Amino acid sequence: MKGRGKAPKRSNDGAIQGKLAKKIRILGQVIQIDAGKIEAHLGKILRSPREETLNALLAAEARHERQRQYHRLP
Repeated sequence: MKGRGKAPKRSNDGAIQGKLAKKIRILGQVIQIDAGKIEAHLGKILRSPREETLNALLAAEARHERQRQYHRLP
């Protein structure tokens, strides 16, 4: 198959793994995840839909109670 490089030889497996481990260590220093910031951001995103849902439930309950009282009156 043209255009593809040769597969590394078996004797180089240790050297290849060492280079890969070094690259991973370097990338580990570049990419950092702050779980606290992620949780705070998700909290902000999810707060609005939760509030809307609770408000809708309260409004529905109030409408239901008004209808119930209206139908009890003579």
